[in-house]
Amino acid sequence: MPISHSTLDSWVKNIHPDDKESFLESINEHVVSHEMSHKSEYRVIDRDGNIVWIEAHGIAQFDENGEMTGMIGSHSDITAHKEYSDKLFNLAYIDQATGVYNRKMLLEKIQQNLEMDSSSTLVVFDFYMSKQLISIYGQKMSDVVFARGCEILESIIGSWERIFRVTTSKYAVLIDGHISSDELKKLSNHLKNDIALLTEEFDLRAKADFTTAVLQYPISEEDLTSHEILDRAFLTIEDANKQQVGSFSIYSDEARNRVVKSIHIETNLRQSIKLNELYTTYQPIIDSHDSKLIGFEALVRWDNPDWGIIYPDEFIPTSEKKQEYY
Repeated sequence: MPISHSTLDSWVKNIHPDDKESFLESINEHVVSHEMSHKSEYRVIDRDGNIVWIEAHGIAQFDENGEMTGMIGSHSDITAHKEYSDKLFNLAYIDQATGVYNRKMLLEKIQQNLEMDSSSTLVVFDFYMSKQLISIYGQKMSDVVFARGCEILESIIGSWERIFRVTTSKYAVLIDGHISSDELKKLSNHLKNDIALLTEEFDLRAKADFTTAVLQYPISEEDLTSHEILDRAFLTIEDANKQQVGSFSIYSDEARNRVVKSIHIETNLRQSIKLNELYTTYQPIIDSHDSKLIGFEALVRWDNPDWGIIYPDEFIPTSEKKQEYY
């Protein structure tokens, strides 16, 4: 007996349009399977036009031919419970400033993909204009601008649920499957053009540019966690920014090693002196006219147990940046 001819028909008319199809499908599955009981949650619209969440429990009744003759059950108003659950969800997974998902949700989504062995592409955008916006216009204005920026990103991506705010300045997009570098560059360039228009829309004095890092996983022969994947995406961002701010970079072991080495230099340079890891070599200086030895040039080297010989062009700029001179 079709559902449309049953006593459920009058009740179904009250169900929210977005929930009606799934409710009917669940009822039909219950009827076909002849399961003992049925449970579903859906929204109805009451006489005053208010939306009410309902939890329904029912048992289908069948005649001797296996045809459904009706259903008995109960309905409970779970609106308050749903609203409370939604608030908890929003606090746990939604960035309050922009309305997109946060870092916690991104990590869980990545982990789900890893467990399902699903190929995915993680794209991270580092908007270094964020600090400029905050210093010039304040946090509130910065949040308004980036909320609008997320709307622009959603119009390009086509799905709000793929966008994540990971830090104050870093946003991520999670795409199913592996996307070609050409397509990803088109995405990045499209976003740059639209963000440039955004600065005009708000008449901003901050440079509308960002660095893009891409990591595709699973990574062959490596069993990484979601945290490790996000960390590698961040390392790719760091490496790209060191090469040229506003660039486009795809994760590689070489890029990761460069950044890890740079971090090691920054954190261990001072300690290297205490451990006597710095030493001097001498390069002879020869007079080009008569080929006589006229002196020596002292050259410092760092003999690091993890990285081997590190040359001055790698650690001197770090020392100067940190204003540490020894």
